[in-house]
Amino acid sequence: MVAPPKITVAIPAYNRPAEIRDLLATIVSQDYDAFEILVVEDASPRRDEIEQTVSAVSREHPSRCIRFVSNPQNLGFDGNLRRILELAEGTFTLFMGDDDFLKPGALRRVAQVIDGNPNLGVILRAYEFVAFDTGQQTQVFRYFAEDRRFPAGAETIRTFFRRAVPIAGYTVHTETARACSTARFDGTLLYQLHVTANVLKQRDGYFISDILTSMRKNQEQRHFFGSADSEQGRFVPGSLTPEHSLNFMRGMFEIAKAAEESTGLAIYHDILQDNANYSYNFLRLHAQHRSVFLPYMRELAGMGLGKNKMFWLYSAALLALPVPWIDAAIVTLKKVLPATPRFGGFYEGERVQ
Repeated sequence: MVAPPKITVAIPAYNRPAEIRDLLATIVSQDYDAFEILVVEDASPRRDEIEQTVSAVSREHPSRCIRFVSNPQNLGFDGNLRRILELAEGTFTLFMGDDDFLKPGALRRVAQVIDGNPNLGVILRAYEFVAFDTGQQTQVFRYFAEDRRFPAGAETIRTFFRRAVPIAGYTVHTETARACSTARFDGTLLYQLHVTANVLKQRDGYFISDILTSMRKNQEQRHFFGSADSEQGRFVPGSLTPEHSLNFMRGMFEIAKAAEESTGLAIYHDILQDNANYSYNFLRLHAQHRSVFLPYMRELAGMGLGKNKMFWLYSAALLALPVPWIDAAIVTLKKVLPATPRFGGFYEGERVQ
């Protein structure tokens, strides 16, 4: 009997055949073998092209286990993540966006962490933004300067919740994630947060300080959220309006409240405060025009973020200064500091030697 792979590298695919070929090239070249690649295509208009691309890569690399599944109907982002967890054969599932890159040595690094931590549930990692065309690094996101281990429980859930939003490299214990399956949060684009909270109630978390994934960013890059029935009314493909951003934040806090109920742990208030302490990134999205920004800011404040002084500090800065100036200052600061500045006293786990 063949042992199951340690890791399923899972790709929710939609409408990006060229980008997925680039991603697959970074996966099949890994210096590690105990993994499978699972591509789950979500009934997109370019389904046939994606299947042909995956088939071609599979023929070119016969030693790699590459599975392709096409959903008969569009499940949306959240439904497709749930579908992936149903199909994954790996003990752990590592997700990648279909236009991202996996860094060399990433799977071996993840496997080493899995082997050294027997009760592991969720792994987060440092990651980078790179220019879409050139691959040049534009920004690094490193929550801690060194590896950290986090025992299961409320403190770890509070720390991991917001930081589990970026999907590239997010890794979860497959069976435990599968056990909390629900369609309740379809249309939020944040199903992994529900999984994170419920898995970390019983299993440990871990942060890898090495950059393991690259997320490609481009001004012209278009998203497809809003294509599925569950997402319509909240998001529109190719568009990012203040209401879309507000719906995203509402979904996050809806999941946080539900997680507090399902786990029986007091986590909601601290999750809200952690989001407020790091609210610049979603405040800046609509700060270019005061007439748009002011009502957007008031809506966010009304969700509870307005009870935090950092929220108002960011808001004042965005009202007084151009967004590119602040962005440039933050990028420069990140190059100097070993990790993201710590605001609000969130739990840092245990340092790993």
